[in-house]
Amino acid sequence: MAAGSALGGPLGGEQQHWLALGCSLLRGLLIAVVALPIAHAVQRQWCRRGGIAWGLLLLPMLTPGLLIGYCYRDTAMAWIASPWRTEMLYDLLLLAQLVPVAVVLLQLSPRPAVSPAAAHCAELLRVHERSSRLKRLWWGRVWFHARGERDVIIAAIVFLLAFQEAEVASLLQARTWTEWIFTNQARGLPVLNTLEYASRAMLLQLPVIIPVAHWIARASRSGNLRSRSEFVTGSAASISRTGVGLWLLIAALLVTAIPTVQLIRGAGTGWSNLLDQPALGEELGDAALLATTVALLTTLLCRLLLRVSRLTSWGICVALLPGLLGALSLGITLAAIFQTDRLAFAYDTPVPLILGEVLFLLPRALLVFGLWGAGRESAVQHLAETLSVSPVPQQRARGQELSWVLRAQIWWWGGWLIFFWTYFELMLPSLLAQPGFNPVSLVLYNFLHYGRINALAAKLLCALLLPLGAMLVLTSLRRWRPHRWRLLREE
Repeated sequence: MAAGSALGGPLGGEQQHWLALGCSLLRGLLIAVVALPIAHAVQRQWCRRGGIAWGLLLLPMLTPGLLIGYCYRDTAMAWIASPWRTEMLYDLLLLAQLVPVAVVLLQLSPRPAVSPAAAHCAELLRVHERSSRLKRLWWGRVWFHARGERDVIIAAIVFLLAFQEAEVASLLQARTWTEWIFTNQARGLPVLNTLEYASRAMLLQLPVIIPVAHWIARASRSGNLRSRSEFVTGSAASISRTGVGLWLLIAALLVTAIPTVQLIRGAGTGWSNLLDQPALGEELGDAALLATTVALLTTLLCRLLLRVSRLTSWGICVALLPGLLGALSLGITLAAIFQTDRLAFAYDTPVPLILGEVLFLLPRALLVFGLWGAGRESAVQHLAETLSVSPVPQQRARGQELSWVLRAQIWWWGGWLIFFWTYFELMLPSLLAQPGFNPVSLVLYNFLHYGRINALAAKLLCALLLPLGAMLVLTSLRRWRPHRWRLLREE
């Protein structure tokens, strides 16, 4: 049977698919174009203000899609007769979540091959000398190596994230190719037919994915990182400091504050219902077990990729390609692969899900660890490690603390970030989870389609508090070393 027949007629199914694909493509391009200048303004005027400013900036990026969907799904359903309202809401939410991604990449990306001073000198020459085709070509190359490559790659990453977003789109019923495929797959569309539709989106992304993968591979192993106080400036700010602050406030309110208030209000009357859900502990345990396993495996794989000197950038690029396809495309592909005769024995095991999560999160994790400098050796790190094995207790304690600050904390916080991403990831568990394995995020997603229920709010709040509480407790245990601090005070 043709794929379109499974959808109620080949013509209608094809038309809706291409329309959703076109809307996603246009949305991704517009968000990438709008997000980049906002990110430049935020980086220039806000990123040196300290921890509070960074916290306000990063909150929308780290807010789970489940929380956003819980808050705005009923609103989107009320606007079902006016889909343009839902579209505007979804686009604004997506923009608010992706601007921080661009800011972080601007702030942490390696130094360009052409310094800002050299680019400024080239600009002066271009202004004062007669222009020719050869000189314009030369100036274009200078601009690209000074700033253009970085801006193009960051815009490409923002485009991919906007184009591949599936969780909030499914809950808000936005017109995206991910929502269309995921909905029809849930309605019973065969996996091979689903893969055929998803392959069109994969082919559209391929010209963007390959240069992004190569840039991540080079940037993660580059020794040309900037210092914490250095960043590349651009042209004069087009957005005032007040405008930047207002944007950050609106983004934090829209994506994080309003959903959190709605969640707490609903959970206040829903806690008693949690006692009637004996499966909650098992669901939380499944999610935590999966997140812990994936965080450990992904972190170890990143350490290997960053330390193996014989592995070229193109070798790392190949390892990153599956994850850059997005969770939905990767999950459908793995589901089709593990349903073949040779691998069918492993389909109902944890292998497909764990493999999918590791492959999906590998590009993000490698970018975080690489741009954070986790895989690089330095003289300061070597001295700190030498000091940490000193026979003098005070020196040994100081050396251990320096080693933590310079290296270990990067892997620690990066591992928690991977844990958090895996814990709330929806697409891969919905496609690859074995029977009986029900992470709490998947259960919450299924029940969110019934609307904003108080019992559901309490369950979601409990799911949010578990990783945050575990992170705070384990981090405080690391710092609680009375003997070490006594030695430091006695020095």
